[in-house]
Amino acid sequence: MAGLDGSLGDWSGPLSGWAWDFDYNHGRTSGNQLETGQLRMPNVANAVGPSAWLDASNHVLNPATTSAATPGARAACLRTAAGATGSTVSTSNIILGCVPFDVLHGSYPGQIVAKDYVSYDGTDFGTNQQDIWSANLSGDLFKIASERPVGLAFGADYRRESASFQNNPINSGESSGNNSLSTYGGYNVKELYGELVIPLLGGMPFVEDLELQAAARYVDYSTFGSNSTYKLGARFSPFRDLTVRAVRRRRRQLSRPARSVQGADGCRHQGPLHRARRPHRRFRR
Repeated sequence: MAGLDGSLGDWSGPLSGWAWDFDYNHGRTSGNQLETGQLRMPNVANAVGPSAWLDASNHVLNPATTSAATPGARAACLRTAAGATGSTVSTSNIILGCVPFDVLHGSYPGQIVAKDYVSYDGTDFGTNQQDIWSANLSGDLFKIASERPVGLAFGADYRRESASFQNNPINSGESSGNNSLSTYGGYNVKELYGELVIPLLGGMPFVEDLELQAAARYVDYSTFGSNSTYKLGARFSPFRDLTVRAVRRRRRQLSRPARSVQGADGCRHQGPLHRARRPHRRFRR
């Protein structure tokens, strides 16, 4: 956050003494989400597909008499089923790095290695970012029948909202869990706003303070166009310990940037991006 503020000098004529400020606000949140216990489906298909015991020369060994303890024997995943015992399997038919997975006969030597081949842990990364540039001017106008003068404030904002989601590549189509796509996007908002406070009466019997309020805001969104909001109000204090207030307002709110740019997913998974909250802007007093 950075900014400048001050007041106008005598050179500004009737605006002398009015307060001004310029500021820039930057906010960024980020988070990781670890996905565990998921299966990599192409590896599962390879591991439970055709397989055979092979020797160093890629000759098929007899499965009835071969095990992991057999010297020189190795289990291999195949693209197509192997021939009879003693036949040779071509190198192109062997799926390199694959470990056959027996899902029908309980625990067996080498099962942990097979589980490591078909499972994975993946990390997703998401961010939310907000940048705001603001300029404001406020001051007093004149008095009516109150000790407090009529006050006027107005200003302008430019706001940039952005969000990103970097998915683990395996979660983009190969996972047995919630597959989704990485995404990035945002929008910008231009705003003009003003507020008028009119103290009508004050310091009188049964009228400690009577005030009218009016505020308006014009907003232009890069995503869908413009709209406006307003607030009209009154505040009455017959004596110091009692205040009655009435307000009428019209307000609209845009959805969070993370939800606006959400990538396609398999089951509308609510990740850390979608749980993040965006601060709301209010009329300045």
